[in-house]
Amino acid sequence: MFAFLKRQWCIAFIVALCTAAGVVADAAAGASRADSPDGYSHLIAVGGGGGSLVRLPLPRAVYLEAHSSDLRDLRLFDAAGTPVPFALVERMPQVRPTRQWDSVVLQSSPGKQGQDLVYTAPIAIPVESVGLVFQAENVVLPATLGQYQERPAGQGGADLEALASATFYQSTRNGRRRASDDIEVPVTHASRWVLRPKAALAERPALRLRWQPASVVFMAGARAPYTLAFGRDGAQPVYLPLAQVAPGVSPEQLAGLAQASAGPPVRQHEGRDGDAGAAGGLAGLLRQRNFSLWALLLCGVAALAVMAWRLAHQMKDGSSKQPPA
Repeated sequence: MFAFLKRQWCIAFIVALCTAAGVVADAAAGASRADSPDGYSHLIAVGGGGGSLVRLPLPRAVYLEAHSSDLRDLRLFDAAGTPVPFALVERMPQVRPTRQWDSVVLQSSPGKQGQDLVYTAPIAIPVESVGLVFQAENVVLPATLGQYQERPAGQGGADLEALASATFYQSTRNGRRRASDDIEVPVTHASRWVLRPKAALAERPALRLRWQPASVVFMAGARAPYTLAFGRDGAQPVYLPLAQVAPGVSPEQLAGLAQASAGPPVRQHEGRDGDAGAAGGLAGLLRQRNFSLWALLLCGVAALAVMAWRLAHQMKDGSSKQPPA
């Protein structure tokens, strides 16, 4: 009788243990997939740069496709798909004439008030200067640039929070084109920019945003090439302070580091790109699988409890049926 009971208990224990192991293994596999290049919508191949400590000015595509203003979804992987520690230096000290600039030109749509024009921009861009792009040969347009600030509930509408005002122009004389310079603004991350003209619009100008790209600094080893991955909702930042990646190296010394090379961006399939629903599909699937496994584990524990209860009753019935001595 006791041999039978021990066998029943062993079987139940093994079932519960295997189920728990399956939950842990699946959770680990889900974490591994989330921390691999497959979990991000865009990939860029990165060359080592020929030095042990290298820097990579972030390609323009990163700012256009990243899902957060602080680039928290940025990752660096080696040839084996293992995460590589890196520092993110937002603005390297540079002499003004030699600064490296990136830019993007945005088209407009009608705004909420009067002649307002609205421009939809990637949230990751740290805008440092703005300018207007005209098609006409001779045009002058005084205007204010800023963002809408919604009024409190019940008041309706929106106010314009101005960041800069200027007179933008473009003219052609004797075949030579002259245009207004871009104007500097405080470093700004915004998904929408608003242009409020102070004169009648002859055309709807495009908006040019300019910024200085940040640099990724990392120790290049033997496991090149590397992969820069980005484009994922819900990611947490993993970049480190410069002192932890390059001890003893000051920001002023970064310009002298070997520079890594970046290839063209590669967009992965639609299921990992786009809005929160698409980018969160993988995470939702993993949560559903983990929920199912935990439910299976609880069922195993419940089955174990039922078996224990039945065994206890069998033992009680067996002892009651024994003849008195």
